[in-house]
Amino acid sequence: MPSRPTRAARRHVGRAALAACLVVILAGAAGCGDSASDAALLSTAPSPSPAPDAVLLGKGTIRDGVIIDTKGPSQFVVFRRIIAPGGTTGWHHHEGPETAVLLKGTLTLFRKGGCKPVTYHPGDAWNIPADVPHMGRNDGTEPAEFLVSYLLRPGAPYRTDTPAAC
Repeated sequence: MPSRPTRAARRHVGRAALAACLVVILAGAAGCGDSASDAALLSTAPSPSPAPDAVLLGKGTIRDGVIIDTKGPSQFVVFRRIIAPGGTTGWHHHEGPETAVLLKGTLTLFRKGGCKPVTYHPGDAWNIPADVPHMGRNDGTEPAEFLVSYLLRPGAPYRTDTPAAC
């Protein structure tokens, strides 16, 4: 008969499951391409709540695949950001990956390596790999509100300003 897991092992598994659930909630479904199966992923039909007391803070679809490798211990950090019309995040990067979902307004995102601006609308989500310089700008007429999460090395700065990359 197998032994029961220790309290520490159960706590570790519970924390890992919680972190995975938070990433999934913030990231939404990760669709790739324009297939019929992607149409199902992009459906606006409500998803069942994970628990009766759960509060959905945001939901969006990342249209590109996501690969996350932290190469060691990480802190999961979540912020709610609001960028006023005409405002910008300034050019910056993060030591770990960024995943975000736009809740209200519009946000135009610029990334180093292509620098083609992409405009996001409520329900859109994005993922930016570690150390990729980027800048968000609100070209709209209302505040852009989004939830953004990072997986960072413990003690790492939340962001590092960088020169304009485009």
